[in-house]
Amino acid sequence: MGQLKALIIAGGIGMVLIAVGILTYDLGVEMRYRSAFATDEGRVPPIPKPRWRTAAAFVLLAWAPLVIAVGVAAIGIF
Repeated sequence: MGQLKALIIAGGIGMVLIAVGILTYDLGVEMRYRSAFATDEGRVPPIPKPRWRTAAAFVLLAWAPLVIAVGVAAIGIF
């Protein structure tokens, strides 16, 4: 049962890392857009839209398995 708790924790942490990855990628796209816009080297890429809602959804969904795992550890079921 300890393996189940570790799997639940890994899933929660994985979702948080996915949210961080989404925001990091969006930041990189924004930086490339600003540099292309500032240098005026021909075609400017489309305006990037950050995916705040997607990242926020992953973080909010990640709390559920983490809270469950901590609660299971506090009660001592597993």
